[in-house]
Amino acid sequence: MKVGRFCPSPGKKGWLSMKGHHKKGAISLGNRIRRTVRDSLFKSLFSDKRGALELYRFLHPEDRETGEEDVRVATLDPVVASGIKNDLALAVGDRLLILVEAQTRWSPNIAPRLCLYLMETWKRIIDESGEDIHGTRAVRLPSPELYVVYCGMDRDGIPDEIRLSDILLGGDTGFFDLRAKVLKDEGRGSLVGQFIGFSRNLEREKKNGGTFSEIVERAIRRSMDDGYLVEYLRDKEGEIMTVMEMLFDQETVWDIQMKATRKEGVAEGRAEGVSRTILALLESGMDKEEIASRLKLDISEIERIEKRSI
Repeated sequence: MKVGRFCPSPGKKGWLSMKGHHKKGAISLGNRIRRTVRDSLFKSLFSDKRGALELYRFLHPEDRETGEEDVRVATLDPVVASGIKNDLALAVGDRLLILVEAQTRWSPNIAPRLCLYLMETWKRIIDESGEDIHGTRAVRLPSPELYVVYCGMDRDGIPDEIRLSDILLGGDTGFFDLRAKVLKDEGRGSLVGQFIGFSRNLEREKKNGGTFSEIVERAIRRSMDDGYLVEYLRDKEGEIMTVMEMLFDQETVWDIQMKATRKEGVAEGRAEGVSRTILALLESGMDKEEIASRLKLDISEIERIEKRSI
């Protein structure tokens, strides 16, 4: 049995992997959406009704009947799903669309990851429906569609489609396979294309150096000039830290800031460079104990520098 086909009947509504609400007549996925400031920019764009519908219509331009009320987010909660999570899942009628964001590096392991996401999502649907997988009546499962959003700079050799059988030891045995479509083109024509364009602008600005706030600010200006995510970024004006928290984890913030500090230290002296690093890391949300531990400083020194900046 093949899974992962993305050639549904015209006009047939489907499932996209995200988290959402229950609609009468559709399979319930529950209401376990975890929304925090550290959700990725990808989730922020596509987890609300408007963005989810735009994403669905980009993937299914033939279906103009589906509205915002028909799209439900079904993203796995890693706490509920034993550490397994996908970046985004949308439910639309009897389709389940699962999307993962491959940021800057391509990995052949995306296909088995998608397989695990799909199986875990199906398990959740069965558990929440109360149906008996060991019973004589067939359980109702949504038809899957699997996608990879690739944002890396190097597009040479990146396929348009991936298959699980490509990395199976025995290859395609004819009994089971999974395939996913790769979305990798940037452009103004769709929200997905604009997201990819913004992500690549961010990578370009990271190579130009600077503190993480400078990198994000330059990437935002560059993307708005290119026509990428203009409305979204304009709405976020004045919330640069929120955007940064969506883009960078603490390890990345640390690495970028330390590189910038090393360059500044030559011109400004070590003490000033360390002070700038401490203030930037405090601004990013890193706690004082973590900063003190990494810089091998007493926490009182962190507090002194923080107080002096106020």
